[in-house]
Amino acid sequence: MLTAEIQNMTFSLEQSAEYRFAKESVDEYVDAVMRDHYDAEKCWECEALLSRAISSYTWLSRLEEMVRTAAYEGRIKWDDQLEDCLRFLYKRWLTPCDRADSEISEVARLGHRPDNLEQFEEVRAKVQDRLGRADLRKIAKKSRRTRSNAEPW
Repeated sequence: MLTAEIQNMTFSLEQSAEYRFAKESVDEYVDAVMRDHYDAEKCWECEALLSRAISSYTWLSRLEEMVRTAAYEGRIKWDDQLEDCLRFLYKRWLTPCDRADSEISEVARLGHRPDNLEQFEEVRAKVQDRLGRADLRKIAKKSRRTRSNAEPW
């Protein structure tokens, strides 16, 4: 208890209106700073997660470009095993997207928007498109094999 003796009178600081207002003001200030710090930290963490996703996509697309160039130049053969390997990596890339969506929603709830959100969404769309095109190629290839096996030669 904060007390002071002023001319033989005991004065309780906690009982004064000024103390209560000052304490309330300091508490609000500290809470606001801590809340802003938490919000900024959540936003930074979300942006870092999205940056990792964007960076890993960049490496994955570089790998595919290198493999496609090598296949085009005849240095390697593009086959189902190679396609399956790339598909595995693209599918694996999508795995943490649910967590990313959750982080993005949390940051939005706090009133913020990650700076790299658009780029992340573009990359995700490219991965989904790449997997969709690969599925269509696989279906078409299987259909050609099935049709050709059904022919009465």
